[in-house]
Amino acid sequence: MGVACTACGPERLKFGSGRPVSTLAAPYVEVLDSARLLTVSLDAVERGEVFGGTARRVYGIRALSEAAAGLRRHVRPVGRSPGHPFLAG
Repeated sequence: MGVACTACGPERLKFGSGRPVSTLAAPYVEVLDSARLLTVSLDAVERGEVFGGTARRVYGIRALSEAAAGLRRHVRPVGRSPGHPFLAG
């Protein structure tokens, strides 16, 4: 992991468990713990890249907070409507 981080940088690495194949050797929680141990020398931002940021960019996935903000812009609040027979107050 150290060589890969030095050569490529954490912004070009992404965690992948190899599941279900990796779970033939160890339970998933141990696979994840091993990956966390391998990245212990990285700071929080770099770990964020390895465990999510790189994948979001590569696959075009928005962060959860961005997705929620997008939903708030497109969803009207539910409430009473004077012109609607079921929602009239």
